Amino acid sequence: MDSYAPLLERTRVPQPSLQRLAVISIFEKLRSAPSYIDSDSDPGTDAISQCLHSSSPAVVDQAVRELCRLVTDSKMELSRGLLELQSAIEGSNSRFVNVFVKAIGFLVHFGFQKNISLFRVESPESHPFVKVLSGGTEVHSELVQQVLLFISQNKGSRMVEVCDFLRPFSNFSVLRIAFSDSSASSFVRHLISSTASLCCSFPREAMPVFKLLMGCLRYYPQKNAEDFKIFINIMEYMVDAYTVVLKHLVGVPSLSNEAQLCGLELLETVHSQHSDHHKHFGGSEPIVELSKRLLVVQKELGLPYIPELLLLMSSLFVILIRSELEHEQLPVLKLVLFLLKWKNENEYMVGRAQCDLSEELLFVFPVINFVSSPSTSVKEAATDLLFMLEKVLVNFAIAPKEEPSLQGGFPSISRPASIIFRLLQQLWFQDQSLSPSSFFLNFASTGKTDVKEMNNGSKSWLSQLGDYSLWIVERRKSFLPISQSQEIFLTEMPLLLSAITCGLFMHHSLGCAAIDSLAAIGIMDPKLGVTMLLTILFFNNIISSKGIGFHDMLLKLLGMLPSLASHSVMIPLVVQTILPMLHENAKPVLYATATRLLCKTWEINDRAFGSLQGVLLPKGFNEFMSERNICISMAASIRDVCRKNPDRGVDLILSVSACIESRDPVIQSLGFQSLAHLCEADVIDFYTAWDVIAKNVLGNLVDPIIAHSVCLLLRWGAMDAEAYSEASRNVLQILWEVASSRHTGHGSLWAKARTSAFEALIHYEVPHIEKSIPDFKKRNLELLISETNPGAIRTMEEFEVKIITYEHITRRRLIKEKKVMVNKIEKLLDVFPQAIFSSGKNSNSKVLPGAALLCLSFTPKGVSYQGVSKVRD
Repeated sequence: MDSYAPLLERTRVPQPSLQRLAVISIFEKLRSAPSYIDSDSDPGTDAISQCLHSSSPAVVDQAVRELCRLVTDSKMELSRGLLELQSAIEGSNSRFVNVFVKAIGFLVHFGFQKNISLFRVESPESHPFVKVLSGGTEVHSELVQQVLLFISQNKGSRMVEVCDFLRPFSNFSVLRIAFSDSSASSFVRHLISSTASLCCSFPREAMPVFKLLMGCLRYYPQKNAEDFKIFINIMEYMVDAYTVVLKHLVGVPSLSNEAQLCGLELLETVHSQHSDHHKHFGGSEPIVELSKRLLVVQKELGLPYIPELLLLMSSLFVILIRSELEHEQLPVLKLVLFLLKWKNENEYMVGRAQCDLSEELLFVFPVINFVSSPSTSVKEAATDLLFMLEKVLVNFAIAPKEEPSLQGGFPSISRPASIIFRLLQQLWFQDQSLSPSSFFLNFASTGKTDVKEMNNGSKSWLSQLGDYSLWIVERRKSFLPISQSQEIFLTEMPLLLSAITCGLFMHHSLGCAAIDSLAAIGIMDPKLGVTMLLTILFFNNIISSKGIGFHDMLLKLLGMLPSLASHSVMIPLVVQTILPMLHENAKPVLYATATRLLCKTWEINDRAFGSLQGVLLPKGFNEFMSERNICISMAASIRDVCRKNPDRGVDLILSVSACIESRDPVIQSLGFQSLAHLCEADVIDFYTAWDVIAKNVLGNLVDPIIAHSVCLLLRWGAMDAEAYSEASRNVLQILWEVASSRHTGHGSLWAKARTSAFEALIHYEVPHIEKSIPDFKKRNLELLISETNPGAIRTMEEFEVKIITYEHITRRRLIKEKKVMVNKIEKLLDVFPQAIFSSGKNSNSKVLPGAALLCLSFTPKGVSYQGVSKVRD
C-alpha cells in the first residue's frame, strides 16, 4: 500500500488535471509493477478501489478509463474488471453511476467481440447486466442506453448470438416486476419500447430482437389493472415497431414470410395475457384492437392468409364466449369477419381438402347467440359473420368423404384456446366409440353408484356429455346436492360445450349424436333456449335450401324443438315456430310432423295445450280425409294426450270418437287405445263407452291392428263385470274370439292381438269367463295345445296359472264341507249316535258315557282330508 500512497495522495489535490495525472501514474505503475504490487495484489487492488470510490469526478472518470485500458490490453481479466466496476456502483456516489454503467457496457461489448464464450453464463444472476440492474433505480436509464448500444454495435450476422446473450437479462428484468415496486415495470417498459424502436433502424436483422422481446413478455406478471395497462402500452410500442419493419421487408419474399410468422408470435404474446386478466382495466378490447392492427397491416401489404392463424381464431373464440358487454363483443365479431374475408379472398381453400377441419366451426353457435342481441351493431356484425360461416358449413356437408389427417401446430404447453380446438379435432377425426386420446373431459365423477355406467367405453363422448347433463338436471330437480365442479359445469360450461357440439353437426356420422347432446345441454341451461331455437332454424335452412341429404339430421333438429319448452318463457317462441308448419296449404308430411312436434311440446309444458287442442279438433279428420299421414299423426297425438294426462284427454273425447269412427284401421286402433287410457284412469265409465262404440267393434275384428287395440280397451271392463253381466258376457266372447282366432295372413300381427286378448282375459274372474264361454275347459285345452307363437304362449301360461289357482282354492273350500258317506260302516257310525241321542240332547251324553264315545269327532277342524282320501282311494 505504501507503494501507491504518494500517488493516491496526489489524487486529493484540488486541481482536476493533476488528479487525472495522478490516476494515470497509478495505473501505469500497475502495468509494470512486479507481482507483489500489481493489479492482482492487495496493494494494487486497494489502489484501484480508492480511485473508483473517490469523491472527485475527475479521479473516478480517469480511473474508469484506465481500468478499461487494463482489460483491453490484457493486463487484467475481463471478469475482474467487471467485478471492480460492479462493486464501485454499489458503494459510490449516485453522480458516478452512469460512468460505471458505461464502462461495464464497453467491457461487455469488448468481451463479446473478443470471445463470446466468456458470456455463456450458467445462471441469470451472473449476467453482467443483471448485476448492474441490482444497483438501484439510478442505473436504469444508462443501462437501457448500453443495451441499445450493445445491440447496434453487434448487429449483422451475429444478431442471434446477441439476443441469446441478452435473453437472461431481459427475462430477469420482467420476472423481477412481481417482487419489486413500480420502478421495475417502468424500466421494462423503457427497455422494450426503446429496443423495439431501435429495430426500425435495421429491419433486416430485427426479427431475432422481436422474438427476444416477445419471449420475455410471456413472463410479464400482472398483479393489478395498472400492470395490465403497462403491458398493453408495451405491446403498442411493439406493434408500431413491427409495422415499420414489416413494410421494409414486404418486398423480400424470404424475409417477409419470416416477418409474418413473427407477427403471429406477437399475436400469441398479446393473447397469452388475456385468459386470466380479461376483466382487468379495458377488458379484451385493447387486445383485440392490437390484433386487428397487426392483421390489417399484413393484409394491406398483400400478405396471404396462412394456416398458423388457427391459434388466433381459437383465442378469439374464447374471448367471444366470455364477453358480456357490447363494446367487447363487437370488435371480436368484426375481427373474425375480417379474417374469414381475408381467407376467402386469398383462396385459402384452394389446394386444401374440404374435409379438413376448420376452426370456424367453433364460432357457429356463439355467433348465432349474438344474432338475438338487442344491440343493432352486434346483430348486424353477427349476421354478416353467420353468412360467411354458412358457406363453410355447406362446404363441409357437400365435401366427399375422404380420409382426413390430423394437423399439428399446437404448442407443447397449450392454453384453453388450443385445447378446445384439439378436442373438436379429436372428436371429428375419430369413430363413434370413445378413443383413448379423448381424455379432455371425464364424466366418471358424477356420483353414480356405478361409475362404469357413465364411463362406458362403448358410449361416445357426445353420449356421455348428454347423459351427464341430464343427470345434473335430475339432481337439481330432486334437490340433491351437487359438487363444486358440477356447479361450475352447470354455470360456466354450457356455452362452450354447445359450441363444440354444434361444430359437429355437419359430421357425417356424429351429427345426430351432437344434436342429442346439444338438446341435453339446452335442458340443463334454459338461458340458451333462444340460441338453440335459432340454431335449429339456421341448420334447417341450410339442409332444406342447399339440397344437402341430411334427412335424419333434419328430423333430429326438429325433434329438438319440444325440449326447448322446458322453460316457460320459450313456449310462445316454440309454438310460433311450429304453427306456420300447420298451415292448411302446408305439405302433408310437414303438417304431420308439426302436429307430433306440438304434441311433444305439450308433453313437456302444458301451456301448449290450447294450440294443440285447436289442431286436434274432430273436423280435422274430415278436412284431411285424403291425407292419411296427417290423420294418423293427429290420432297418435290424441292417444299420447290421453295416456299422459287423461283429464286433458276428456277434453278431446269428440276427437277420440272421430278416430274410432274412422274407416282407416290404424286411426281406428289409435282411437281405441286412447279410450283405453281414459278408461284405465277411470275418467270415463267403460260400459257406458262400450254401449256407444260396440257397433264399431263387432265388424272390424278381422283386422289384427284393430283387434289388438280393442283388446287393450276391453281389459278395463273387468272391474264392473258383475254389475254389467250381459255386456261383460259380450266383451268376454269378443276377447275369446280374438284369442282363439286363426288367420293365415299377418302372422305376427295376429300373434300380437292374441297376446293382448289373453292379457285382457287375465283381468277377469274365472267364473265369469266359464259362464260366458260355452264348453270353456275343453276349448281352453285345445287352444293351449295348438298355440305356436312364443309370446302368446307365455301370456297363456299366466292365464292358465290364474285358472289353476282358482280351481285349487275352490277345491279346498268344497273338501272342507261334510263328506258324503260311501260305505256301510261310515253310514252306521253316522246314524248310530242319532238313534241313541235325540237331536239337541248331546249334552246328556254323560248319562250313557260308553255310547258317548260314538259322538266324538275323529276329524277335527284344521286336519287335512287329503291323506284320508289317498288312503281310501
